[in-house]
Amino acid sequence: MGFLDDVADTLASAAYEVRDWANDVKDSAKLQVEYKEKERLIKEKYEELGKKFYEEHKDDADNEAINAINEALKRMEAIKEEMDEIKGTVDCPSCGAKNANDSVYCCKCGKELAPEERAEKVDAEVVDDETEQSADIKED
Repeated sequence: MGFLDDVADTLASAAYEVRDWANDVKDSAKLQVEYKEKERLIKEKYEELGKKFYEEHKDDADNEAINAINEALKRMEAIKEEMDEIKGTVDCPSCGAKNANDSVYCCKCGKELAPEERAEKVDAEVVDDETEQSADIKED
């Protein structure tokens, strides 16, 4: 064997090593992706189980976690109402879409919006505006 044969053998050996290394990296990456997918699946199922448990036990006053969720949900509803008031919107009782306070029909589903809700919100705004105007006049 000559020098060139030794070089060819060395190159071939290096090529096999690189190929094996690349296969190991590829296999490792596949396993990492599969591992992350399983983690995501488990997290999703835990959330489903937790939500199902909550729905079945949401009236249990003895459970601290359930009480915390109930309080958070109540506060979220109050925040939503405050945001609607600031934005001047009312939710459609049928589909939940946001509509202007003075809308008669829902902009999404076309159902008639409850006139008493619209009247209450519009009246409240008028009273607030009049009160603000009176206060401005008194200051002058």
